[in-house]
Amino acid sequence: MGFGKLLTMGIEKITAKLAHYIVLNFNPETMEIELGDKKIMVDKEAISQLLGFPCGSLIISENERLQEREHIVNVWKSRYPTFLVSTFQIGAKIIENDYNEEILFKIDFLMLVITTLIESNQNGTCKYQLLDLLRMENNFGDYDWCAYTMDALRGCKKNWKPYNVNSHFVGPLTFLVLLYLDSLTCEGMDNERVIPPIAYWDKDRMERRQNQEIKNGGFGLGQIRDRFEDNNTYDIESEEENEVKESDEKSLEKYLASLSELCKENAEQKLKLEEKIKDFKRKFPNSNEVVHVIEEYQEIYSEFLEFKDEDEDGESNDEESDDEGSQNDEGKDEEDKRDTNKDEGNDDGDSNDEESDDQGSEDHTKKR
Repeated sequence: MGFGKLLTMGIEKITAKLAHYIVLNFNPETMEIELGDKKIMVDKEAISQLLGFPCGSLIISENERLQEREHIVNVWKSRYPTFLVSTFQIGAKIIENDYNEEILFKIDFLMLVITTLIESNQNGTCKYQLLDLLRMENNFGDYDWCAYTMDALRGCKKNWKPYNVNSHFVGPLTFLVLLYLDSLTCEGMDNERVIPPIAYWDKDRMERRQNQEIKNGGFGLGQIRDRFEDNNTYDIESEEENEVKESDEKSLEKYLASLSELCKENAEQKLKLEEKIKDFKRKFPNSNEVVHVIEEYQEIYSEFLEFKDEDEDGESNDEESDDEGSQNDEGKDEEDKRDTNKDEGNDDGDSNDEESDDQGSEDHTKKR
């Protein structure tokens, strides 16, 4: 569908103070984030680079609204019991994975992306009327989603009342925050960029950045820099065919950084899971389901635990060394044993024959 880059996203949450400052300083007339004498340009290229949205040749326009809604859209809508469809409901359908037609999954995914990353209703539900602007026989990746995001950003800012508690900014907030974070340096933080911003920034890093900027005297005080250029392909089929070339140190560095981020994310999810299990055990100590949950956890992380480099005391390297030495000693003892058997004149001096004789003796003893 052309949205493969979203699979690398590490963002769970947007920091409120920084986000409010960025939207407040975004000018929908000039399409710039205005930071005093500094300006960050908002354009289609930035959306494509940061989020990986397709910039196809098909324009999404109200003028192209279909006279009659396509049948498959009515089928999609009938799967939801309420008039308003929430992202929670869509996510549940995707997890359920009960699709008779592939197009229904594609519509679910598209609605989830649009609602969370481009535009939603004021109550956070999806604007599925957009589907009346799309022809289902077309590939969704052939549409210009970057231009659509630009229009949504412009319209949502104009309709937003920043100091009205009943008015919410429902536009592409994730994009605006990513653009700001990538375009502006921050004193006191590592500003080196080796992986795409969408994969680098997560809730913890955003909170640290927000706190550091406040500590430095306020938002928007850094230096403008060029955008991160991401030349990686995010097509799933081609990803399986691509291999990291050892001679390409820059590519290797990016790949290792990406792996490091995945390991960090996995470790964080593991800790969250452990806390959930402990909390479950505290609240329901007599439940037999606790045992099953723990067994599932152990099954999931059994292979992961094999990669641990440190024991509880942080002395696993010595332990590995001792184990290796022990294995070598065992091998040496085995060789000495075979040499001794040779000297004593056993049949061939072959350990395999020796094992066979032992097995035969055991079988004879069992018969007796």
